[in-house]
Amino acid sequence: MLRLFLGLLVSVLIVNSANAFMMGADVAEMVTAPFTLHKTGDNDIPVPKSVQKAMDLFSSDDEEVDLSGYIKILQQKVKDNFNPPEVEGSPTTVVFFKLTRTGRLDSFKVIKSSGNELFDHASVRAIQMSAPFDYLPSGYEKDLLKVQYTFTKRGMSVNYF
Repeated sequence: MLRLFLGLLVSVLIVNSANAFMMGADVAEMVTAPFTLHKTGDNDIPVPKSVQKAMDLFSSDDEEVDLSGYIKILQQKVKDNFNPPEVEGSPTTVVFFKLTRTGRLDSFKVIKSSGNELFDHASVRAIQMSAPFDYLPSGYEKDLLKVQYTFTKRGMSVNYF
C-alpha cells in the first residue's frame, strides 16, 4: 500500500512539475505547495492537496454500502423459488426489477426472452414469489435498488445498480 502511495505521489509530482515548468512556474513553489494530513493507520503523512484529491478517490469513507450480503440473501431466496421447466436447448431469460427501500417489488420487466414462454414465466415467477424482500441496508441512501437476473437451466446470475 505504501509502495502504491509513493508511486502515486511521485507520478503526481512529476506531472505537476512538468506542467508547472511548461507554464513558467517556479519549481520551488511546487515544493512548498500546501500540504494536508492524510490519516493512514497510526501514521500521519503530509501530502500535497493535489495528491489528497487523488487519494480521496480510493478512500473507503466515500464508498457505497457493501450490498454483497444483501444480494447473497436475495439471490438465495430467488433460487429457492426458481423451478425451471424441462425445455430443449439453452434458454436464457434476463429480468430487470426494482426494489423499494422496504424490500417491496416496485416493477419488473423481461428484457431478454428465452424464446420459451414457460421458461420466461418460471423466471418471473421466481422473483414474484420471493417478494417481499428484506429492507435495504440502512446505509444505502437510494430509494430504489435496481437488480438484473439472468436465468439459465443451470442457474442464475445477478447484477445490481
